[in-house]
Amino acid sequence: MVTLSELWRRVQNMVVTARVEETMASDGKMLVRVRYTDKGTGEEHLSKWLPVATKNNSLMKVWMPVLAGEQVTVFRPFGDNDGGVVFTSIHWSESKEPDGANEHIAIVKFNDGCTVSYDTETKELFVKSMELIHMECIRAKVNASESVDVIAPKVTVECDTAKVTATNSTTVVTPLVTLDCDELHVTGDTQIDGDLTADGSLNIGETATIDGSTEIGSTLDVEGIVSDYMGVLSNFITSNGGTRVS
Repeated sequence: MVTLSELWRRVQNMVVTARVEETMASDGKMLVRVRYTDKGTGEEHLSKWLPVATKNNSLMKVWMPVLAGEQVTVFRPFGDNDGGVVFTSIHWSESKEPDGANEHIAIVKFNDGCTVSYDTETKELFVKSMELIHMECIRAKVNASESVDVIAPKVTVECDTAKVTATNSTTVVTPLVTLDCDELHVTGDTQIDGDLTADGSLNIGETATIDGSTEIGSTLDVEGIVSDYMGVLSNFITSNGGTRVS
C-alpha cells in the first residue's frame, strides 16, 4: 500500500527540471537519460532512457537533436522515477536567448553560427550559412516585384537550356566576357562600341556597322556589300567610279 508520504513525494515529482546526461542522437534516436533531484527526498537520480516530445506525425517529421548538458522538463504522470516524457528546452544561464531576440523577430541559431531569422517589423527574412546552401527540387521560381541582387566573387550556372528575358534592357558590366560555345546566334541589331577581334570565320548576313577598329585573323564572309568612306570594298570600286589603290 502506498503511504501518504510516498503519494505526496510522487505528486511533487510529477513535473521536474532536469539536465540531459546522455543522448542517442548519434544513432538517430530521440531518447535521452536525464539527471534530476527528487523533490521529496533530495536525492539525485539518473533516469532510464526517456522519449523526447517533438513534432512528429504523418504530415511532417522534425529532427532537432537534444544535446548533453541541455536543461529540460520531465513530465511523469505518476511521479515514477523510471518513466516520463522529456520536453525541451529552457533558456538558462549556460544557454541564453540568441542575440537580437525581441518581440517581433523569430530566430533559429545553430551552434556553428548559422542563423535563420524573420523580422515582422522590417519584413526581412535573413539566412546566414557558414558554408553551403544546397537546394534540390524539380522546379524553382524566384518572383521579386522590384529587384534581385546576387553578390559573389564567382557565380556558376549549369543547365541544359538557359533563357534570359528582359522587357526593357540587359546590362553586363565586367572587364571580360567569355562565351565558350559551338555557335552564337544573335537576332536583331547588334551594336559594338569599341574594338572587335575575330580569330576565325565571321559571317554577316545583313548590315554591320562598326565604329572602331576590326581585326580579323582568318576569313570574313559577307553576304552583301562592304563599304567605307572611299566606297565599295567588295569589288574594289570607289564611290567616284575609280579603282581602289592598295
